[in-house]
Amino acid sequence: MVKEENVNELPTNKGAVPCRSPFKRLLGDARRRRRKLFVFAHACREEKKIPGFSLIEVTLALGIVAVAMIPLIGLLPVGLSASHDATEKVAFSHIVKRISADLRKLPFGQIDGYLSEARYFTYQGTSASEGEAIFMVVLAASGPSYPGSGALAGLNTELQRVEIEITRPGQTKPLYKTTLTIANNGL
Repeated sequence: MVKEENVNELPTNKGAVPCRSPFKRLLGDARRRRRKLFVFAHACREEKKIPGFSLIEVTLALGIVAVAMIPLIGLLPVGLSASHDATEKVAFSHIVKRISADLRKLPFGQIDGYLSEARYFTYQGTSASEGEAIFMVVLAASGPSYPGSGALAGLNTELQRVEIEITRPGQTKPLYKTTLTIANNGL
């Protein structure tokens, strides 16, 4: 038994007509068939609409993100430079701390012998060989000077001033300079 359908009833865009093959449902003359096919195809198109972003929306979003990233990328070299400087300052403080500890352990009469040779260090402030070193430390001794005080003239036997210069191996311009004053500890 064949089910009869009303030829005058046209599908709507509200989802009343499921998307099935239009050729099984068409009855009637050619004009009605064309009209029904057009409305049916339009109804199916509306039902298949998938939510998402259009190509224009995606392109605009990428453009906005790219424009926002330009200043951030411009700050990258500044941040890397600041990080490098901070790493060097930490290394310098470790080196000076280590040299200071070594000098305080020595008997006062042996400080000049310790100062006679260059020392080599890594970024961590640890001793290294000349080939592995990042920093070279040159030490020089001088007597303490206190301007305007003649009463302190005899301090050369009790105090020694040590100048520390940190450079890169093979360079003469110091990266960092400081001085330490070492007291005679009685050893």
